[in-house]
Amino acid sequence: MNKKLIYSLFIPLLFATASFSQIPDTVWTKTFGGVSSDVGNSVIETNDGGFIIAATTNSFGAGGQDIWLIKTDENGDTLWTKTFGGTGNDRTANVVQTNDNGYAVFGTTNSYGNGGDDFLLWKTDPLGNTQWHKTYGGSTDERAKEGHQLPDANYIIVGDSVGQNSFAWIIKTFEDGTFIWGRAAGSSSYGVHHHGRAVLQTDDGGFAMSGILAYLYPPGGYVNEYAFYKISSNGSLLYYKEYGMFGGVWGAIIKKLSDGNLILGGSVKSSGPYLERPLMIKIDQSGNIIWDNIILGSQYPAILTSFEPTNDNGFIFTIYGPHISLLKCDEYGILTWEKIVGGPQYDEAYSISQISDSGYIVTGYTKSFGAGNSDVWLLKFNYPIQTNVQINFFPPVDTALVQGGCCTPEITVRNLSSTSVRDSISIEPGPITTFYYFDSTGTQINIDNYYFLVIDSLDEFEYEVWYKPKSNDIFDPIVIPFDSSFYTDNNNFDIQLVVKKNGEIIDSLTQLFHADFGLDVDDEEGFIDEFELAQNYPNPFNPSTKIKFTIPATLNEVEGSLVTLEVFDVLGNEIATLVNQEKQPGTYEVEFNATSHSGSVRNLTSGIYFYQLKAGDFTETKKMILMK
Repeated sequence: MNKKLIYSLFIPLLFATASFSQIPDTVWTKTFGGVSSDVGNSVIETNDGGFIIAATTNSFGAGGQDIWLIKTDENGDTLWTKTFGGTGNDRTANVVQTNDNGYAVFGTTNSYGNGGDDFLLWKTDPLGNTQWHKTYGGSTDERAKEGHQLPDANYIIVGDSVGQNSFAWIIKTFEDGTFIWGRAAGSSSYGVHHHGRAVLQTDDGGFAMSGILAYLYPPGGYVNEYAFYKISSNGSLLYYKEYGMFGGVWGAIIKKLSDGNLILGGSVKSSGPYLERPLMIKIDQSGNIIWDNIILGSQYPAILTSFEPTNDNGFIFTIYGPHISLLKCDEYGILTWEKIVGGPQYDEAYSISQISDSGYIVTGYTKSFGAGNSDVWLLKFNYPIQTNVQINFFPPVDTALVQGGCCTPEITVRNLSSTSVRDSISIEPGPITTFYYFDSTGTQINIDNYYFLVIDSLDEFEYEVWYKPKSNDIFDPIVIPFDSSFYTDNNNFDIQLVVKKNGEIIDSLTQLFHADFGLDVDDEEGFIDEFELAQNYPNPFNPSTKIKFTIPATLNEVEGSLVTLEVFDVLGNEIATLVNQEKQPGTYEVEFNATSHSGSVRNLTSGIYFYQLKAGDFTETKKMILMK
């Protein structure tokens, strides 16, 4: 069959006038402390527009560790401070502003109570003066992790009761701190430990408690899992659920979202080069998984220390040192930006909140700045603005670079200044299949995959574009100058947009651009010119979904290609191999069933999964959501 082949370079998706959420600027920072160690554990915005910090101090107070309450104005300047504690160690968990505009501080005391560590609830007036304090616990150690005032003005506190085995312990008190009920969740079996970490009230008047379940697992190590405990309004444990099997789990913080569902956040340690990585699990109020996702930022190890839902339906969270690191995700747990601040020494963040101006307030400690060993650090960030940038990719306009062809390449450029992202730009050089030119020595230089890049900045920010082959896991720091040409010997590549201000990188935003090389063939029977992996349908799905993919012809002839189509979970574990064979050019459709696939798929839980198509040098991955 006689076919007319036209070698064309296509970029099917072009960006023009695209909007990106930028990393916030640091508005101001303040330090508080003395010559010893002082750490900010919790910060919230107060009704007067200022801030209240609950810290643990070794520099001030009655001895050992004491609880330190710091009240500031909206600029972070100190209005007053108060300490609470005895000769033992008294430590802060978190602070809330109460319905009488005073403060309730939740923590752990070794100075008061029934011996060892006990839960502590310290109530103050609006100026930080003590109104009363209560302790809760027995002869073992009880350590509070989080507390809240409920809509009825009563209090709920969660933490651990630590003896031979650890139990998650949740208590409810009246408004004056009088004990109402307590519930221990755990097991008396040797080597099984339950740890309570966070709590919130559910719509039915009961409570959702999050925590960590740890147990011995042969040949001798401990396995950790996230745990969800459903507690009735009168303190009965209705049930609990476990999520995952990890070598290590940290965090297990639970928050309520605007859609009524819950988000469980922490960090896990699993195989691979990244050590600890943040993990988000979206669940309903019964603990059923909607999706889960591991967040891959630039800092590793990455142990989540706090997080908070944001008013754009996403989340913002902080991770454990060595710098103050803020990571912002969208509503599906996909990283949108990362902010890192700090000095030459160790700095850590332990609490973050979104405040009334939509910015963020953060506290933790700094060893880089301040008066002593470590000081409380308070940081204010503004709301990240939206910025616009116009990015266009197309092959070289300079026809002098094209030598030896029969004809001048035809450049088709349509609506470069429009806001559409579907504009088409292509070059069709006729029968020649390679651009080449001659250098100063007369040597022919072949350029198979050649691009010209134009960046038109539409705002005050500066931009850089970084390049990497599609097959690489990380971006190489190869900077492509704006309004310049570049070439690559990779058929598939990604471009990362880096945003700068005054010469400094303020945004590690990754916006990927993808280009493929294929055939454009004039044939009445049709000829497939590019790979394609379609979005699964339906999505979300339960229990099965269909995946369609297209295999093109090669440049020279129609031939079979070894094709694999695999499914992975968020940890990168292979779930199923749907295709593993040679395929002729054409369009194919396969079905994935979450309950069975040739006996290789277990009964999967709700969440995010990935499917990946590989054929020759081509690799593409897409996300799908199982929702039961």
